[in-house]
Amino acid sequence: MAGDAETVIADDTRLFRRVPPRENEGWVRDENRDCIRLSSAVFSPKSMSVLLGDRMELEGRAPHDALTKYPDHFLVAITAGDARSQEQEVLRTPVEEEPAHGDVVGKKTRGRRRALCAAAEWLRGPDDLCEDERVAA
Repeated sequence: MAGDAETVIADDTRLFRRVPPRENEGWVRDENRDCIRLSSAVFSPKSMSVLLGDRMELEGRAPHDALTKYPDHFLVAITAGDARSQEQEVLRTPVEEEPAHGDVVGKKTRGRRRALCAAAEWLRGPDDLCEDERVAA
């Protein structure tokens, strides 16, 4: 869509991130509590791929549509404001096969990754999530 790259991404825009189904790539087992929690590794790439909720909504797509081609993956969401609070830039980077594609760009220190984890909500997660993990209604 022409001009889409310049469209402002509001702070309350949800950013959807797929979480691989394999341990240590997006989730870890908390051995002390015998449950699963989100790993900060899911937020580690300097240029982190996300799906932009405002664009998905414009297209009439629900958040879980992010998993259509990835049925074994889990899904978490943060907001653009959460990312910006950690000195990250949120960009629209549509690609032919995914017009809602975006990137969260910036250095992701351990502290920033942990802050993003704390802000994240599971939209689809493993069955045995730790009780304190945020799950969207």
